[in-house]
Amino acid sequence: MLAVVAIVVFIYEAMAQETAGSLSAWSSSSGSLKSSTGSEVGIVPATTVAQELAQEWFSANFCDNETQLAVGVDSDLKNLSSSDIICNGVPSLQRRSDELLPNFGCPDIFTAIDASCTCLDAGYNDSEVWEFRVTQRRSASDYPTALTSADILPVDSIRTMLVPSTLKTLRIIGDGNLPQDIEFTPEDRRIPGTILPIAISPNDSVSITTVEITNINMFSITLSASSFLPPTTTNLTLRNCNLFGFGFHFFDGVTNLQHLDLSSNSLTVPYAGSTTQSSCSNQFCAIETLNLTNNSLTTFPTVVLNIDNLQELYIAHNDITDFNISNSTFNVIQSLKAFESDLPDTSAICPGGTWQTAHSSKFCVANSTIAVSESSSGTCTQCITYSSSCLVCFSSVLTIKLLPRQKRQ
Repeated sequence: MLAVVAIVVFIYEAMAQETAGSLSAWSSSSGSLKSSTGSEVGIVPATTVAQELAQEWFSANFCDNETQLAVGVDSDLKNLSSSDIICNGVPSLQRRSDELLPNFGCPDIFTAIDASCTCLDAGYNDSEVWEFRVTQRRSASDYPTALTSADILPVDSIRTMLVPSTLKTLRIIGDGNLPQDIEFTPEDRRIPGTILPIAISPNDSVSITTVEITNINMFSITLSASSFLPPTTTNLTLRNCNLFGFGFHFFDGVTNLQHLDLSSNSLTVPYAGSTTQSSCSNQFCAIETLNLTNNSLTTFPTVVLNIDNLQELYIAHNDITDFNISNSTFNVIQSLKAFESDLPDTSAICPGGTWQTAHSSKFCVANSTIAVSESSSGTCTQCITYSSSCLVCFSSVLTIKLLPRQKRQ
């Protein structure tokens, strides 16, 4: 009986080796293979509840053939053994595909569900600054088991990152000059809602102060996502990100933003400041530096100058054509450490004011004395006109009433 079993086992092993050889050859020639359970590549399936939950989470959070830039894991994976942690917790590229063979860079439980992992081994250990250079993934992208911080990473989306509490700066740069169509995705897509943080830390110990995102299309994210930034953010750059505006809750939790760079977008309003001096009540009250260069502003953003802490303002390369400002606004501009704007058209005129220069920029500054005089005389003229009109009306009414009496007499 044992001999029969041994023969059967030998036959199955031989068949498996032959199948594996043919699959390997097919993979080399065509680059694709249907593998829904992982058994075709000889991977042992999950054996613990934690592993099963991890597989369920992974399958639910990846579209077919989607590549995510990710750091850390969802709560369903926290009870995994160290050997099952993807890339030992360092940043990585992760993919799940129903058609392509896994690259065997993941722990076995994820390879078993057709996952591939590329570990970013160099450049992210014990560092206060993480920088990722990314590009929109193409279908022909290779999937090595390891890359470094110097490589450009082909991705479809960026998942909420679980970062160490020591991280201070998170920088994501899209390759090229045009915004890359790369999505941001939450840690668990099964949970409804709009909350979509870019980064979190264990035990809410995040200490990121600088977030820089450049050349990434964030049009929908800034309008729909909430609580995107760590509450500790003081320095934010969203440059060349196809921004047209912000939703009500994008900046939720941020209260001490000091440096804001929104340059090279399509914003029509400054999103900072207040129409009334000393009454700022939004997330931008502490701003010291505001960069709105190369946007679509059409009017001079005087509201920004009501921010008490403002020291630098950059508004060059917009669509501003009217540089008529009040004397008080001009004084604030003069007091700034740095200021840049376009110059008025050479044919521009300055009625009721004088041309003055500050920080190499030219303005039509209204003469406060003349303005008050004009305002006062205008008011008096209106009063005189109104009184004269009343007198004429009264005389007319009196004449009309007296005429019948004269006729009777």
